[in-house]
Amino acid sequence: MSPVQGLSTMFYEAEHALRASGFDVRSYVKDFDFGTLGIFALVAVAIVFAIDALAKLFPAYLAGAAGYGRSLLSASAKAWPGIKRELVSNDPRGRGRSLENLTPVLDALRNAYLKWEDSNALDFENRAL
Repeated sequence: MSPVQGLSTMFYEAEHALRASGFDVRSYVKDFDFGTLGIFALVAVAIVFAIDALAKLFPAYLAGAAGYGRSLLSASAKAWPGIKRELVSNDPRGRGRSLENLTPVLDALRNAYLKWEDSNALDFENRAL
């Protein structure tokens, strides 16, 4: 039996079971307006994109050039020591997937970002004066 035949048999059995329980799928799908569903889905996607654009543009407008990207990077760099302590703990579930090989790289990235952030903060203060 091919996979297509197996799927069609499975759907037939599911439809038969639903019909036996008093739920007829065909009667609901027959009266369903797919055009309205398509327009509704298009409007929903447009609303999601509009909210996403506003959520990214509004903080960038208020904070200047610093939007979500820099603050998220800064927060993750400052949180890394606590996360590293959690990962290096004696938890038996964490032993199987160790980050010991990656820890020096993440430490170096964190230190480089904090140096870069400090130098940019000094440049910003000097420009303000």
